[in-house]
Amino acid sequence: MAKLRLFETPIQAKVKLKTMFPVLDEILREYCKTVTYWKVYTVNHTTVIFVKNNVETVVLLANPKVKITEAEVAFVKEKLLTAGDADKLQIPHEVRDKYEAQHDKHYKDIVLLKQYSID
Repeated sequence: MAKLRLFETPIQAKVKLKTMFPVLDEILREYCKTVTYWKVYTVNHTTVIFVKNNVETVVLLANPKVKITEAEVAFVKEKLLTAGDADKLQIPHEVRDKYEAQHDKHYKDIVLLKQYSID
């Protein structure tokens, strides 16, 4: 397996997440109501969207071609989330299908990691 590296994607701040990744944006809106900070990374060919607000940190991994491996999930968890438990949510197919059909963009696999901030 190739060495996993996190590359930051240079998406300009004025470009909305909805413009670049409409399906992923819709899914994020369903699982994370407010966003105060977001950043996009890539690991191998997986898009990683890091979203933060005052209550939670959400990391969405999406790959249009192959299933996301546990090694990728573990790597992203280690790099982007604080030590501790993070809930791993599988996005239901009916939710994915609805947004993918709407935007004519399909992903082979989508994994969502959610961690609550305790201040």
